[in-house]
Amino acid sequence: MEISVLFFDAHGTILENIKYTLLEVAEDVVKEYELKVEGEEFLDKWSEEFWNVLNKDFHTMKEANEISLGKMFKAHKVKADPLAYTESLHQRWCYADVYPEVNRILDLLEDVPKCVVSNADDDFLTASLDSNGLVFDEVITSESTKSYKPAKKIFKTALKKMGAKPKEALHLGDSLDMDVVGAVNSGIAAIWVNREKERLGSAPTKPALEVPDLEGLPALLGLEEPPDEEDEEE
Repeated sequence: MEISVLFFDAHGTILENIKYTLLEVAEDVVKEYELKVEGEEFLDKWSEEFWNVLNKDFHTMKEANEISLGKMFKAHKVKADPLAYTESLHQRWCYADVYPEVNRILDLLEDVPKCVVSNADDDFLTASLDSNGLVFDEVITSESTKSYKPAKKIFKTALKKMGAKPKEALHLGDSLDMDVVGAVNSGIAAIWVNREKERLGSAPTKPALEVPDLEGLPALLGLEEPPDEEDEEE
């Protein structure tokens, strides 16, 4: 592939998916207040409220989580401050683990300009990248651009920061709705990193390629990984 710049989504692509910590918080709330609903159902409704908040006005993820969880508390007649839960959630996001192959693959791509394009707040994304020793040329967040994927603004900002044209960039992300749709609508080729083994189905916007992880990325870009010493001896 004739690509000169790589864009990476963060959580679910290079860092563990934040949906699992969201589910943990949802289950904690359901258990603590003895709500007559399953944790996953609570999370589904909470996610709806979260995006309803963001569709009205821009908020950081921390703010939107607090507002939307407050609405959930009100709906379930829970008399508690949602801030304690959202603070705990965001603290956990500061220490999200990196996927096993990521550091090695990024080392192989050392000479390729790389940028993170993420729906995230500056503080927890910076903290999680730093704690895992991940270094990129640029880190573009929804907070810094006041824009969430799949909106074009966040991708256009990334292109400008990297000095690249859309056809020169390749975006890798785990979300069909956010990453693939956002990148393709911005004229950028997209690879769907399908770690969760989801079905593509009849999604109207298709990725250029679907991969289970980042293992094959160097070969895809013509940067083959050198063989192990044991293989050379054989």
